[in-house]
Amino acid sequence: MAHAVGDALGRAYNRTQYLDQRRDMIAKWADYLDKLRNGAEVLPFPNKAA
Repeated sequence: MAHAVGDALGRAYNRTQYLDQRRDMIAKWADYLDKLRNGAEVLPFPNKAA
């Protein structure tokens, strides 16, 4: 693939470039899933007539 980084050092750098943002995103997603599991309000979508 043309956009792939060719050397191992470059690939390692790219993995860590957004590590803090990735951790934050994963934590927020986990919190959201915990809320759903614990009975958070789920908004219903109206049924559309076919």
